[in-house]
Amino acid sequence: MANSDIEYTECRLQIGDVCCSLRFKDPDYCASVRAYYKGFLSENAPDLTIDVNIVMHKEEINLPNSLLMSKTVDGNNFDFHSGLITGTLDPGKKQCRINAKNALFSERSVRIFEQFLFQVYYTLLKEKNDSRNNFLIHGCAVSREGIGYLFSGPSESGKSTIAKLSSDLDYTILNDESVIVNKVNGHYTVGSTPIRGDFLDISNGSVPLHAIFLIRHGEANIIKKISERDFVARFVREVVYSDTLLSTNRKETFREMMGFCVDVASEVPFYELLFLPDKSFWDSIDNLEMGV
Repeated sequence: MANSDIEYTECRLQIGDVCCSLRFKDPDYCASVRAYYKGFLSENAPDLTIDVNIVMHKEEINLPNSLLMSKTVDGNNFDFHSGLITGTLDPGKKQCRINAKNALFSERSVRIFEQFLFQVYYTLLKEKNDSRNNFLIHGCAVSREGIGYLFSGPSESGKSTIAKLSSDLDYTILNDESVIVNKVNGHYTVGSTPIRGDFLDISNGSVPLHAIFLIRHGEANIIKKISERDFVARFVREVVYSDTLLSTNRKETFREMMGFCVDVASEVPFYELLFLPDKSFWDSIDNLEMGV
């Protein structure tokens, strides 16, 4: 492919410390993807090049909530959800080719395609031997004076609300949907990813992780300490399933996720946070840190 063509059809996407190149035959799709991930475009050499063939279809496709548990693998070939995404991975050549139904690139259906990107991320971590304590988490991460706070919980628990309220205070929002929690030199950091929710103004970056709050809406701002067992049981549900593209060993994958959560609990303060939909929950956090 000529250099002039690469610029026109390639989207290099930075996810934490790894870079993947998405290459499209159709420049319009490429332009759309570049616009969507504008805060995470990269000029780094890609750790993996993914040639994306968009498969047009007329029939209505019943999109799943999750691709991650509907994958089959045959050698270097993988198939998500009976043909929704099929592909071949050549780790030695750092190349991947996929066929993806065009329904995955319209409106919020991109969320399904991003589950494929999750497994790309974990695949590249395994290739770099950097996967033991490096996981994607469903959560909102806020940087306040260079210190990271992670607010984690299931859908509708308030992640985007936390982001909006914290942004109004001029705090930096790393992400309101999916973040990277990574152990670096013995200490955990929290970083942004391109896979975002409603908060659009984000870019690549990470800060030291100061505290984790498992959140839900409440009738008052209440922060309480919970047991390590309770934290691990709840936090592991928010870890993005860490399979690689060519793995279906669910037992081993879950064991790795549990081990990560136990280690996080031993290193980072954690709490349950019930909060009102206003900025006052930050006062409760300040009172907690001052021992009030």
